Amino acid sequence: MSLEEENIWKKRFERERALRKEAERLLESKSMELYQANLHLEDKINAEAVVSEELRQSNEELNAMVDIIHHQKEKLVHQHRDIQKSIDVAFVIQSSFLPAKAEISRCTDKYFILNLPRNVVSGDFYWIHRKENRSIFVVADCTGHGVPGAFMSLIGNALLNKIILDNNVFLPDHILFYLHQFLSDFFKKGDQNVREGMDVGVCVYNHETHVLKFAGAMTSLHYAANGEVVRVKGDRKSIGGRRFNDDKEYLFTAHSIELEPDMVFYLATDGYQDQFGGELDKRITPTRLRNLFLEGYKRGFDEQKERLETFFNAWKEGYNQIDDVLIVGFAF
Repeated sequence: MSLEEENIWKKRFERERALRKEAERLLESKSMELYQANLHLEDKINAEAVVSEELRQSNEELNAMVDIIHHQKEKLVHQHRDIQKSIDVAFVIQSSFLPAKAEISRCTDKYFILNLPRNVVSGDFYWIHRKENRSIFVVADCTGHGVPGAFMSLIGNALLNKIILDNNVFLPDHILFYLHQFLSDFFKKGDQNVREGMDVGVCVYNHETHVLKFAGAMTSLHYAANGEVVRVKGDRKSIGGRRFNDDKEYLFTAHSIELEPDMVFYLATDGYQDQFGGELDKRITPTRLRNLFLEGYKRGFDEQKERLETFFNAWKEGYNQIDDVLIVGFAF
């Protein structure tokens, strides 16, 4: 082989060796890239597996929470149903203590009773009975409303039965005095200071003398006659809550009113006049209630009740009723 041919072969060999080295380098570089890519893929798969496991655990926890909430909801539904049943029974019991229409008709056939509990049962109650020649009308607003107020109303009803029907106390100021004594004693348990009580208005009408006597504990009497409404103020002290060392401190003022033609009387708790509403979010107020009495007293008693209820519902539209409402209107 000549020198020239040998050089040609050497150059070819070196070129091929260089190409082979370049190919090996590229192959090594691609292998490293594939290796790194594989590592990244493994990390990604592992991360996704972790996320998937976390999602699975979170899903299990969420399902467990949903089961707990569903169970609690069912429990609350059952409790609400039981409570509602108890309240419905309480309503039936409280209603059975209120005077029957036949008993009220023995006193007068001219009356209306607007009774709007804030809840199903009420802390306001009325007591109306006739004994011999006297008709007694009592309206009371007990501490609280709902079930606690209803319990107080049953106690008040029982005490009035004892004072008036059993012991024949017919003077309204005396009725309030004994009611305060009995109620205070009822709640006196050792050193406990129980301040449960009630605001009460009592009217006693004598069918022979045609004189109505009134006494009030934080409750006033209104009567309409001759184109005006007159307020007879009760004393500014409630029934119950505490006892005085001297019982004279808890005497009540008695008022006597001689019956005139077309005279209409109203006993009311403060729930009506204190209701918020109207365009300016204000109370109905005692003045507005007296005006309603004045506008309606010459109308029939069913119509008076309807007008008072319609006005009240319109006033409180969009607002919650804040208290029990009770108004008793009557005439002789």
